[in-house]
Amino acid sequence: ESPMEWIVPILSTLVGFVIGSFLNVVIFRFNQPSLTVFKPSRSICLNCKKPIPWYDNIPVLSFVFLQGRCRYCQTKLSWRYPFIEALTAAGFLVNSLTFAFTLPFPLALVGADVLAGALIVLFFTDLDTMLISDANTAFVIAGCALLYLDQGLRIDHSIFLINLITALIAFSLIYILRLLFKIFGNKEAMGMVDIVLISALALALGPMKVNLAIIVACFTGILAALFFRKKLRDKIPFGPFIAVGGYAALIAGDAFLNLIGFMPYF
Repeated sequence: ESPMEWIVPILSTLVGFVIGSFLNVVIFRFNQPSLTVFKPSRSICLNCKKPIPWYDNIPVLSFVFLQGRCRYCQTKLSWRYPFIEALTAAGFLVNSLTFAFTLPFPLALVGADVLAGALIVLFFTDLDTMLISDANTAFVIAGCALLYLDQGLRIDHSIFLINLITALIAFSLIYILRLLFKIFGNKEAMGMVDIVLISALALALGPMKVNLAIIVACFTGILAALFFRKKLRDKIPFGPFIAVGGYAALIAGDAFLNLIGFMPYF
């Protein structure tokens, strides 16, 4: 047994905790007029505005030791802080077990980690504000592009053409549907960012798995609408469900397609 088989998952998990702590900053400062990702440069309590020392900023552990409260003002901290840190670490661990660490360029693993982090940010920011930043969309595209390159270079060069055509078809069809809804229904059925996200995922996932991602996204979206929407006119952002469907298809898509008797592209 190679040491890399257990070193990579352990390191991936530790890196995931650290990245998750940074993603908290991105998520909680998003759409805050007085804050940006890099200003202030130190993590602060959103209530008393005091800088958080490094020993109070250790992923998950600091939250437990402080009993979920700010050291200075005793304000109760959101459960999301440790949850997002643990979620990111879990995602990075799953990625390390799913995608091979290939030297000198572990494109698939890095791409999966970039995509997972970007989808976590997308999920929570879109859920809170119904907004998705251009920067976050760019990270989704970057993660998908790395996965696309890895598949084309390492598995089969034909994937370059197949997945590119899939992405173009996905963009065209969903954009046409968006226009039809706008013309005949006089309302926006889906934002342009959602269309770009699905197209980027199509580039990484290919024709069968992107269909699976859309099915999962629609199914979870319908369930959320049934259980959490207060009124029929309440709007529910679709971005979080694209994130869930996309990542589920990325990790479990091949296994599911093999289970039901479909090869990845047929």
